[in-house]
Amino acid sequence: MSEIPSIATMIKTVTEKIVISFPDQDLKQLYLIGIGSNGSQIAQRIQKEIRRTSQHTCSVGFLDITLFQDKPIKKDATPLNLNYTHLPKPIANQIIILVTDEIASGRSIQAALSALQEYGNTQKIHTAALIDRNIREMPILCNFFAHKSELKKSKIINVKLLEIHGEDSLVIQSKK
Repeated sequence: MSEIPSIATMIKTVTEKIVISFPDQDLKQLYLIGIGSNGSQIAQRIQKEIRRTSQHTCSVGFLDITLFQDKPIKKDATPLNLNYTHLPKPIANQIIILVTDEIASGRSIQAALSALQEYGNTQKIHTAALIDRNIREMPILCNFFAHKSELKKSKIINVKLLEIHGEDSLVIQSKK
């Protein structure tokens, strides 16, 4: 297994791939939408890096996918922990990049696509993640990623970010 780069290095790598993929006029239309708290923080960091490297500012939003996930709800389950969705401008005719820490099964991206439909039609939708696990259960492609991991499904990658956890780190654990 190859060594996983640092969070900062992965954010720069993803940003470089995004900037190279879009002409200047499209960079202005980019709308980074973070999924969950980690995705939201990563989207903000990518936005800063795009501004630093290309002098273009793209929009950033946050999407709560809780109600769109296909996880079964248990009878004795604790109440759902709903976060918030914040899309500062309409998504119509925008080039959306859904941002998350890792893409594994593809189910979170599928939930995000379903949630986005509530807000209108976009021009295009791409995905970006620090880590592409490539253990898909859904037909989802990771367009922009920094590291491709060959970890088995029995392992999980816990991504910790400075803004949320007080440090940037990656911890690989066995599923419980």
